[in-house]
Amino acid sequence: MRWNGRKAWAYSSTAIVLLLCTLFVGMWYANERMFDEMETKNYMEAQPVQDVFEASLPEETNVSSIEEQRYWKGTLASIVLKSPNIWTACVWNLETGKQVPLYSLLAFSTEAEAREYILTSFITLINEEPDRYYQDAVNLLKGLVDQTGYYVTEDGLTMFFNPGILGPEEEGVVDVTITYQGNPELFSYNFQTGEKKQ
Repeated sequence: MRWNGRKAWAYSSTAIVLLLCTLFVGMWYANERMFDEMETKNYMEAQPVQDVFEASLPEETNVSSIEEQRYWKGTLASIVLKSPNIWTACVWNLETGKQVPLYSLLAFSTEAEAREYILTSFITLINEEPDRYYQDAVNLLKGLVDQTGYYVTEDGLTMFFNPGILGPEEEGVVDVTITYQGNPELFSYNFQTGEKKQ
């Protein structure tokens, strides 16, 4: 019941878009010496990332309802594409051309501590409105925490799960935003400058 074809589609389409984002960044990184900073930014913004995302959506999706957010500061870049029934996002390091893992954005000593923080953030949300989620949402979350979607903005870090994963599809995307202001010690990057902290 929970792992139906729609969920399989959500996972596979997210994986496809992340792969395409990785390929795009790899191509950009290989050619980065050809562009100065402004030209590189314009090059990135000219890429048809939204077209790729739209192509992975079900036919009934109204593509005019897709929202796109881009972040480009210092050494970090992030893009998130949001349709009513799925979000997909990726964050990458502009110096290495590689994706930045969620755990690397958080300033914890170990990956296990970062994982526990992510779990606690979503468990708090589930406990606030348990009727929005499956009865075993917390147990599901423990097995799926490594598949948490995420993106950054100047305001902070947003983590999310698409509809149908932790609760019924009609409840929509489940997301938690940790703001940078008031919580800078939680992050290994300064999201207002895009630079990694020393």
